[in-house]
Amino acid sequence: MSRIKPLSKVATIARPIVANGKTTRSEKSSRIANAAEALNIVHMRPRPGSPSADALASGLGSTPAHNLRFRGGRTVAKLTYVNLYVGGKAAWAPTDIQNIDRALGAAMTDARLNTVIDQYFSDGPVTTTVAPSQVLAISKPKTVSRATMDTLVQQQVISAGRLNQFDPATTVFNFFLPRGVVLTTDGGAQAATAETASSPFSVNTVTTIRSGNVVTTVTVATTAAAADKAPSGDKDGDKDGDGDHKGGPLGGDPDDAASSLNGLGGYHGSVHAGGTVVYFAVGVFSEALPDGSQNGIVAFDEPWKNVVATFYHELQEARTDPDVEDAIRTQNTNFIGWNSDQGEEIGDFPVFEADPLQLVFKEVPLENGDTVPIQLVYSNRVNGPEDPTS
Repeated sequence: MSRIKPLSKVATIARPIVANGKTTRSEKSSRIANAAEALNIVHMRPRPGSPSADALASGLGSTPAHNLRFRGGRTVAKLTYVNLYVGGKAAWAPTDIQNIDRALGAAMTDARLNTVIDQYFSDGPVTTTVAPSQVLAISKPKTVSRATMDTLVQQQVISAGRLNQFDPATTVFNFFLPRGVVLTTDGGAQAATAETASSPFSVNTVTTIRSGNVVTTVTVATTAAAADKAPSGDKDGDKDGDGDHKGGPLGGDPDDAASSLNGLGGYHGSVHAGGTVVYFAVGVFSEALPDGSQNGIVAFDEPWKNVVATFYHELQEARTDPDVEDAIRTQNTNFIGWNSDQGEEIGDFPVFEADPLQLVFKEVPLENGDTVPIQLVYSNRVNGPEDPTS
């Protein structure tokens, strides 16, 4: 049996930094690459001599060293998802909602695209049920943090009664953030009360986590800062981004928070409430800003296309590795579904190695005749990112 290496760079997409027309890696963009607890999407260029350097040179070719392995955790063959648009009707153009709903639903239910996902499920082809989307009549926030997501799930899914309409074990609630909202990974999971905290706090709770056949009772220590606090940078002097620091058996550095203004596109995770696990994904309205910078990840010519590709990435990871956040909370690899020996989920390696991003962010033809924007995900059968439509 091969040794499971640390789970680092879990589910991260971020864009490269561009200066004077050339792609560079700033200290801050390097730092977000190691944000393991972020469950986000980071675009990195491979170091010379890395296992993937030759693959990048040949157009992201065969890289069997990054093939996914099943670790024994839950997976979701029959997935349902619900699109929830944050900020009320005034924050959204109806055409953007229509385009996102149409393209994401078509991509997630396309049999040809799903052949890439089917190989990780031995009981037959996967299925996806697309629930009607809803616009949340709540104020448009300025910033959404990981602590904010605990609050949003509690208020807009559980307290609002939306959880009663769906099986929480197989449903992902997608939170779409409107134009101009910044997404960060600040605040630990289950740290909802940090939204009103004026200073960091710590709470210890004894939690029994059920995930498939795995039952774990743990004491979860939650520490968080105020929700609007910006990423505070490196506190431990490990020169984040150098790949040397590993924060425990699952890797990562807990003080490395990411922001959509520095490349974060979205992330997926879970919230525990009364013994029930609620799965969510969140993503920004990725677009170029007037000053030439970007909020999120810009890979296509229209922002809604960037949004679709981000959520395609997150939903496929939520399907193949839904309890990854519990693995990080508990430092227990038994919660992992599918990932690589490098700790990459199904959407990670293609984004880590793509330069330019258009190598894996593509508009592809579907069996219904539509053309939709997606991010290619990792396929063991070709030892790399696969486009089954080509």
